[in-house]
Amino acid sequence: CHDMMGHIIEWYYNGIAGIIPEEPGFKKITICPYLPETIHEFNCSYTSVSGVIKVHVKEMEDSIILETEVPENVKSETNISNLS
Repeated sequence: CHDMMGHIIEWYYNGIAGIIPEEPGFKKITICPYLPETIHEFNCSYTSVSGVIKVHVKEMEDSIILETEVPENVKSETNISNLS
């Protein structure tokens, strides 16, 4: 069975939410979200083999709010360079 829309889903998790696995099994991840001009808020929840990873980004009038949730057994780094 071929997932015709799989590339769009991957783009959302990796390209927009910025959930990037750095080690097999999502034992280590980088979160580097991207907020295009046409999107002002998004919520992403990804169920990995190591647990649920959540990213929420919201553009406010003069700031951007980033909230993340990562399972305890996962090492993570957050990169905000794409949110400026």
